Amino acid sequence: GVFDARSQYSFSVFSQTVVVIFTILSTILLHSIMGGYAIALGYFVGTIASFLIKVVYFKPQHLLLWKQKIDRDEVVAFYKVFIPVGVTIMVGQINLTVNFFFAGSFGEGVISYLNYAFRLVSIPQAIFGVTVATIIYPLIARAISEKDEERFKSGIEKGITFMLMLLIPTIVIMIFYMKDIVMIAYQRGAFDANSTLKTTDVSYYYLGSVFFYSLQAVLAKGFYSLQKGYLIMRAGLLSIVLNIIFNMIFTKFMGYQGLALSMSVVAFFYTAIVFVMLAKQINHFHYGYLVKETGKILLASVPVAILMFFLKDIAFLNSLHVILRFGIVCLAGGLVYLMSTLLCRVEGVMLLVKRKR
Repeated sequence: GVFDARSQYSFSVFSQTVVVIFTILSTILLHSIMGGYAIALGYFVGTIASFLIKVVYFKPQHLLLWKQKIDRDEVVAFYKVFIPVGVTIMVGQINLTVNFFFAGSFGEGVISYLNYAFRLVSIPQAIFGVTVATIIYPLIARAISEKDEERFKSGIEKGITFMLMLLIPTIVIMIFYMKDIVMIAYQRGAFDANSTLKTTDVSYYYLGSVFFYSLQAVLAKGFYSLQKGYLIMRAGLLSIVLNIIFNMIFTKFMGYQGLALSMSVVAFFYTAIVFVMLAKQINHFHYGYLVKETGKILLASVPVAILMFFLKDIAFLNSLHVILRFGIVCLAGGLVYLMSTLLCRVEGVMLLVKRKR
């Protein structure tokens, strides 16, 4: 958090990558001895190593003011912000748990399909959603501290458009190649072709939740900067109620796939409510700018969708190993998207080009 606030993202990422490296090494070296416990051990040791690296970087005497007295007013002010934020962060997991509760009535394997699908399609949200939200947070927080409402609006708007720029082409590729993604991630051993098909089927219904919750991650930072986390907490609690209602409705018509669709529909309403609430707090966004940039991004994504449609039926590609095939598809899609965003003059790409120059 301190590194992110100082915009030291490279060191922040490095310190977290240490955890991943230890987890991978422990899994490779110790799985024959410890089995699945090797993963947990690697993660545990990695977190300690990551913490020690941060301590050495800061130097112990600069890490904390060890002799300072507790400022009780500051502690109370902190928890007034912390509790609503904590409850809001829990909402997604609560909704997922509610879905698993409903899934239990559909027989063996359903909870696993839902869980595997959700974890897989949430990867873009974890990469893009968290990254963009983390980058804009110090910027909009600084704007609020300086009482610069226009810069605050601009930060949120650029966060939304950057998120759309990254998410939309990713989801387009996932729509056409979801089965390949599931095969690469899971299909080995007891996870057979039938499990792949069922997980793939569920994954499509989760895509809406990934899209809308990624946007919500940016909007949430706006409320936290304004120290009005209690407002977004109310929307989160409402989403839990909506999730239960939609679960009951959709599962009657669609079976367990309705649970995944419910998450996506709830994510739409949750994000829409949060967007409207934040707009009221800051005297409305620049809607013309948002519509214009979103239109550019959608237009730039059309060639990617067309390319994916034709690549899907090329016999040579389909004869390749799934990992190689998916790698070629992503590379081709990325190049086409880069060219189309330049042609459409999508602001996010143009800013990166300008900075490079």
